[in-house]
Amino acid sequence: MPGLPSASTAQHLPPPWRADLPQLTTVVRGLVGYTVEEVERELIFHTLCYYHGSRTRSARVLGISIRCMRNKIHEFEDLGIAVPAPGEPRVRVGH
Repeated sequence: MPGLPSASTAQHLPPPWRADLPQLTTVVRGLVGYTVEEVERELIFHTLCYYHGSRTRSARVLGISIRCMRNKIHEFEDLGIAVPAPGEPRVRVGH
């Protein structure tokens, strides 16, 4: 489409991310076929696992509010997904 930045120029990404574009592009290609909701859920879940269940740190890294993080966690729990508790040691992710 005219006027939109091409993926190869990465103008839609902030400068620090442009250097990682090849790696990011590879990851994104592997996500084709999944819904945004599924990808978001996995990203939040894996980030929580990585940061030992810390809601605050995970929210900060993901660029969302702690309130948004709490709401997402409640949604996950309503779906029956066990979310790591704050301070839990890292767990193997394979739910």
